[in-house]
Amino acid sequence: MDWLFWVLSIIFSVLTFIGAGYVLINHGTVNAGYTCIPLVFALVFIGLYRNSRKDESGTPKYAACRGTVGNFKPDASGSDKRYSFRLLAGEPADTVHLFEAAIDLLSYATYLKCEGKDYKAENLLSLSGVYQPKKEIKDSKIPVALTTFLKANPKIKTTYLHLDNDKAGRLCTAALKELLQKDYRIVDEPPPAGKDFNDFLMSYLGIARQKPSCERGMPVECLRGFLPEMNEAKAKI
Repeated sequence: MDWLFWVLSIIFSVLTFIGAGYVLINHGTVNAGYTCIPLVFALVFIGLYRNSRKDESGTPKYAACRGTVGNFKPDASGSDKRYSFRLLAGEPADTVHLFEAAIDLLSYATYLKCEGKDYKAENLLSLSGVYQPKKEIKDSKIPVALTTFLKANPKIKTTYLHLDNDKAGRLCTAALKELLQKDYRIVDEPPPAGKDFNDFLMSYLGIARQKPSCERGMPVECLRGFLPEMNEAKAKI
């Protein structure tokens, strides 16, 4: 399936340049959609191609969908969490770093690069979300992405937990420490600042997190900022 994403991304990329040339030739008097529409499709298919994860035989097994608006973050239909997003070390390593999501993993890799460290020397694994541990932690299950990785990499000795600084992240960290401590050295390293490693990276780089703008198609939450004005208008009527 990934070859189809690759082909479609190439086709729409070419169409983007053709559309841009057409707009330029006509001095911008034609609809910019000739460029924008194929560009959107090109980005979508490039994302699908790059986010597809494969099993040992090369068969795509996992893909993540992310929206540019709101909180749209599902897995693609049919995805197998055993093959969640990961960046594996170029040379054998006896450690693995765990993250809740791919964006946190990539943020950590970016942070290492900014610090002059080689992220390619580390095993970085996302869990594709975390779960609510059971009341008795010993009855909880290890995320399937991690069990699959550890089974395939028996030389792992140390597990670094970089889960979020929220309630779910801390509960999952406590559960994993309890479940893994018999067989592995566990190091709890949550983000030094912010909710997750993407928050920390933005703070580290001095980038302010932008508030979502209210545009057509935005979630209902965006309208809450207008409620006082709406109520005032009703009172006047």
